[in-house]
Order: sequence, then structure tokens, then C-alpha cells
Amino acid sequence: MHCHKYKSDSIHKIGISCGVCHGGNSKSTTKEIAHKDFTPNPGDFSNVNKTCFLCHSEITQNILKSPMTTNHGMILTNRKAFLEEQHHKYTDIGKLDFQNSGADSYFSQLCASCHLGKRKKQVGEWKGYEKGGGCLACHLVYDTNSNKSHPRLQRLVDDSKCFNCHSRSSRISLNYRGWMELTYPTNQALANVLADGRKVFQGKPDIHYKAEMSCIDCHTSKEIMGTGSTKIQCTDCHKEIKILSLPTHIQTKIGNKSLSVPEIQNHYSHEIEHKNLDCQSCHSQWAPQCIGCHISYQPDLIGYNHITEKEEQGKWIEEFGEFMSELPTLGVSVNGKFKPFVPGMKLTIDTSKFYQKTTPIIEQNYFVPISPHTIGNSRDCKSCHMSPLALGYGRGIIEWTKDGKTKFYNKYDKTKGIPGDGWIEPFFQYSPDFNLSTHKENRPLNVKEQRKILKVGYCLQCHSGNSKVFKNFQDNINYTHLP
Repeated sequence: MHCHKYKSDSIHKIGISCGVCHGGNSKSTTKEIAHKDFTPNPGDFSNVNKTCFLCHSEITQNILKSPMTTNHGMILTNRKAFLEEQHHKYTDIGKLDFQNSGADSYFSQLCASCHLGKRKKQVGEWKGYEKGGGCLACHLVYDTNSNKSHPRLQRLVDDSKCFNCHSRSSRISLNYRGWMELTYPTNQALANVLADGRKVFQGKPDIHYKAEMSCIDCHTSKEIMGTGSTKIQCTDCHKEIKILSLPTHIQTKIGNKSLSVPEIQNHYSHEIEHKNLDCQSCHSQWAPQCIGCHISYQPDLIGYNHITEKEEQGKWIEEFGEFMSELPTLGVSVNGKFKPFVPGMKLTIDTSKFYQKTTPIIEQNYFVPISPHTIGNSRDCKSCHMSPLALGYGRGIIEWTKDGKTKFYNKYDKTKGIPGDGWIEPFFQYSPDFNLSTHKENRPLNVKEQRKILKVGYCLQCHSGNSKVFKNFQDNINYTHLP
């Protein structure tokens, strides 16, 4: 403190000296002695065992094994897309095969920037898409008068920290604010231009965002810094209506705002016919979707490896297709619940200039389950029961003949029987081992489920969604109309 004129209480609990985190000799007034064995960023994982671990041992051990650190799921998904699942012994981010694996090479250049173990190289606030920094990537806050105060450590992490990584791929942080990436925006107001140049347009934000709830109000520390699996469910807050029940209230963690939580309403959509629908199936207002992407390798260009943190010969190029933000497709998740799905890998991968394989051009048609984070008013009945997009057939029109049979007219051209935005062929029964999703045991609607959904759609041509016909649908399904 003889040299650094910072407020002594701006970093951690009063009484913890600089040397506890930074090492060195905090009592010396000589720079050389004071800075011996000095650690500029105590949160980097290369230092964490002699810094954060000393006080926060359990959390530190958990975060080192968390998905944000290992990138285990991302690595496996890339290998699946590149048809390399069986060719690797290790999934450790420190043991990737950049030289011989197209999947690992691609991952290191275009995905691994969000690796939490990446070193923070520059002093100062995170700018744009600078990532990494270990524990301090989330817990360090620079105040406006940072030249007078040491950066603070925050226990309650604000949404801006999540945004830095979670604004690509499934785009959760963008969705939550209502920010859409659109190739052809129509009457959409420009919301922002992101640090990497992407333009986002204002759509409907999540109702929880409008209520000023933060990510950490639903995502707990044990989840984020642990397995990554979500602990809190919608029904933990939203209960079924009971006689003389009192309103439920929750308190936000940041801001301490008291919020009244609506109860689950008693209407057709919440009755037994929809018992297998996840809440997000109906209440997601939209989801980000991209089709027609192309990945290729250019050996003459210079790429950057985010793991080795060095430039290297050869670069992976992504050419984006069409971005849309619309109601999601429905599929069935591993737990048997109907959930939102979006195109995960609607793309071609050209590996011919990286290595020669029997399949240098790889075409993938994988959809993935998603939690869009765009919760709001429920989609209407027709948007599922009369929508080819919801069923996985792609955008277009469904027509019913007088005898109840269906005809489909797709918006996009077909390749191998499936349109450019489609997941499955109508009424085609895929074998159980046929892979249609990047996530094992997640699947599209089977033929029986498709027909059941369309049977309701047939009636919706005349009857509104709140008609008494649907109150006792099974009793009315065999009704014969008079000529």
C-alpha cells in the first residue's frame, strides 16, 4: 500500500493482505523484493491452487471439473460432426490432437475461446470478446474510478459476465434480452452491434428479464461451478392453483427486488393430454435458428489456436447460412419430455484440404434440444398442431383433404427427401439407432406422435383452441359431421 494507493477495502474482506492472493512480499517497500514470486492474476487456473483454493477448496475443485473448464461436451459434439467419435482416446482439453484431427483443430480455432482455463493476458476490464481468466472471469469487477480503487471481487455475478461467452452457439444471453440475429430483418429495430461486428435486432425478451431477474436467480453456484445440470425447474416457483392459496413471492439476488410469482392457470393446455410437454415447449416465444452453414479448411491462411495461444498455419473458415428467430421445432428429450429443438448442425464440412478421408465432404442434419430463454405467453394451438416447422418437416404449409389426409408444401428445396430447414420426412419411421441429434437419446417425433398432433390440427381448421370440443377430445374424435 506504500506504492499502490488503492482503497484497502475494495477487493475482499478487510484484513486480508495483498500477498494472500498475489504472493510476493507485501511488507517490502522495494519493488524487486515485493514482486518476487508475484502472481498478477490470482484467478488463472495455473495459479489457483496457491490462491483461491486456500480459502475456497471445494468450489475450486468443482470448477476445474466443470463444463466451462473442460469443454467436454463441445469436444465430443465436434468429433461427432466430423465423424471422428471412435478415433480418440482422450477428451481432455489439454490432450487434443490438433495435427491429425479435423474436429480438434476446428474446435481449437473456433470454439475454445470460451475455455475458462484460458489465461487473462491484459490488465483491465474484459473488452468485447476477451475470455478466460479462471475464477476472475466472473468474479472480478472494475469500477468506474478504477484508477483509484483496486477491482472488486463480487460474489453475486451479474449478467454481463455470462454474456461474454453465452452470446454465441445457442445465444442464450442474446435471447434473454430479446436480441435476434437475422439475415433478413423485417421491420425490426436494430438493438446493438456486438464487439465482433454481429448485428442484433430487438425481439421479445424473456419475461424474467423484463422482471429484472438475473441468470443467478435460476442458475445456482453448484450448477454453474459444478456439473452444469440445471437444478431449479419452472414448477419450483410456479405452483398449481389451490383454494385459498397465498401468492408466492421470490426475492432477486441482485437488487433484492420482491416479485410476485403467477400460479399455473387451470386451462386445457395444462391438462393430462399435455402432461409430457416441458413448459418451454409452449412458453418459448422464439428460438435462434441457422441453416445452410459451410465449414472448410484453408491451408494457405494463418489461424489462431485458442488453446496453445499461438498462430498456426492453416485456418478453418465458417460461412454462415440463413439466420432466423422463430418458434422452435418440437422433439423428445432423454427424459421423455417434449422440448424445443433447433437446427444444431444443418451444414456441410469440407475436410479435403486438412486430411484425405473416405468422406471428405460431410453433410450433417442434426437438431439439438435447447432452452431458448425466451419465456412469455404461450404459443397457440395452431402453431403446434398445424405447423410443419413444429413437427420437424420444415417451413411451409399443411393442407388437409376431406378424408383427413395431409399434404405438405415446403418453402425450401429438398435434398435426400428433406428440405433445407427440415429435420425429418413426414411419417417416415426412423430406426432407433439412426442418429438425428447431437445429443444421444434425443429424437424427433415418431409417426404415432405426428399423427396424433395432426389429428387435432384437422379439427382446428374450424374449431378454436378453447372450444369445448378439445375439453373432451377423445369423446369427440369419432364424431361424424352431417353432410
